[in-house]
Amino acid sequence: MLEALRTDIIPRLLEDIPNQPSAEDLASDPQLHRFIIVFDREGYSPAFFKELWDNHRIACMTYRKNKTDDWPEAEFEQVEARTPSGEPFNINLAERETTMGTGEQSIAVKEVRKRTETGKQTAIVTTARTLDARTLAPHMFARWGQENFFAYAMNHFAIDQLLAYGAEAFPDTETVVNPAWRTLDRQRRQLQGKQTATLVKLHKMDSEKGADPKDKRHAKWQIKKAEHLEELTDIDEQTEKIKEAIKEVKQHIPWNELPIEQSFKQLPPARRTLINTIGMICYRAETAMATLLMETKATLPQSRVLLQDLFNATADLKPDYQEKRLHIHLHTATTVRRNERIAHLLNHLNETCTIYPGTDLQMVFHGPDPASEKHIKGTVQFPADQEF
Repeated sequence: MLEALRTDIIPRLLEDIPNQPSAEDLASDPQLHRFIIVFDREGYSPAFFKELWDNHRIACMTYRKNKTDDWPEAEFEQVEARTPSGEPFNINLAERETTMGTGEQSIAVKEVRKRTETGKQTAIVTTARTLDARTLAPHMFARWGQENFFAYAMNHFAIDQLLAYGAEAFPDTETVVNPAWRTLDRQRRQLQGKQTATLVKLHKMDSEKGADPKDKRHAKWQIKKAEHLEELTDIDEQTEKIKEAIKEVKQHIPWNELPIEQSFKQLPPARRTLINTIGMICYRAETAMATLLMETKATLPQSRVLLQDLFNATADLKPDYQEKRLHIHLHTATTVRRNERIAHLLNHLNETCTIYPGTDLQMVFHGPDPASEKHIKGTVQFPADQEF
């Protein structure tokens, strides 16, 4: 990961990120950073943090490894912070100035800790020392949003398979779960379920009227209980056999040791990377537009719902080849308030002066009149496969 950051990602960020401080600004403020890179523990390296700071004045932020002590509870303060999208929330934070690394590789950092109601402390370290805890912590925890998005999209929409038509073998050294172990483990869990169900039945029987020796149904009750006890004994015997068998089987084996009928292949990594990149771009674009809608006092969930409806809406397309404009007239929404929010978003979109793909026409969005409830007739379906 560090090598990918060093050779592929950092050069691109230095070139593309807008509004970076000038050389004069950096010279006048020794603690000023160009921008912050946020990543998980895989990128934890004090030497790498120092390299980026010394060479480019790029700040890093990640979780701290090997946290061995807890800070006193008195250091923590309940503060109101905001997510990168602007949502307010309360969080219990503390911060300290410290150093990481040893000798020439040491570097000054700010350590921020979040304390949960159970007392657990999560430690964050960053070289962006000019920012306070309530600014830093939300950005660290917000990275889960993208991970959760991909987890949800892969589970529900199979985004890692949409463009994959081929497959390739795993490396021979790749380890996988042993099918024989998985079968035995499944049998063990099934027996545990049967055992629990049988014990519940036995427990319920003790409260039945037939449990009373004076009851006329006591004889049948005894027979039924004996059957359950016999079933429980049989389950215990089977469980012990399965446990002994599991001990003799490896849980993980190299991929090349899988039986031919149980071997499988993986999707081509290049295609998976492509679709993940497209998904990330779309997600970030939607989030950016949702943030703009929140300027109209809409919540983040309300903004996303409005965008989903907008993406599926129809519009009138009116090209003006002389002025090189493509006028896009959106139809009225269901409420005046929605029309006002859409108009606010379209004003920002028009400022981008975006050219419609494949043409030289600049897109100009026209929203519905916020005060009008009249629908425009003669609709034309906006192409779903085009970005705007």
